[in-house]
Amino acid sequence: MATRGTLKIDPVFLGPVALKLAGDCPTYARSHVMCRGHEIILDEPPERDGTDQGAAPTETFVAALIGVTNIILRRLGRRDGLAIHHVEVTADATLDRRGVWLAQALPNAWPEVRQTVRIRTDASDEQLALWQEDLPRFSPLHSLLLTAGTKLEIDWIRV
Repeated sequence: MATRGTLKIDPVFLGPVALKLAGDCPTYARSHVMCRGHEIILDEPPERDGTDQGAAPTETFVAALIGVTNIILRRLGRRDGLAIHHVEVTADATLDRRGVWLAQALPNAWPEVRQTVRIRTDASDEQLALWQEDLPRFSPLHSLLLTAGTKLEIDWIRV
């Protein structure tokens, strides 16, 4: 029988955290955002008046979704004492651009997101099914999309 364990965590990490980032925006489409000493360059491709020096803000959001999928899965494995040997995540997202082009205000610009999670783990199929339930419950970006009404599909492939 699969179980959900507890993740031992220092209580200092359980309180809210204030994220403070700063951005310098030298052109129409480019932003240089500082985060913990790291510079993140956001930009648009030339066809959208950018200089293509970085990923678009919307692409960065989808990249963050991939990153948080990995982190939450690894924490679930640690919580349950099971090894995760490799994770590969892809995401196909539909962005309704009417809002970003000021054509129409939208309550949710992300009507559909589909992820594929390829995972190599010691977890049983039953345990993996629990992780599939837990991922959207604990991921702040998955829960944000679900709350907004996004059709979120996650395909799981054991490798």
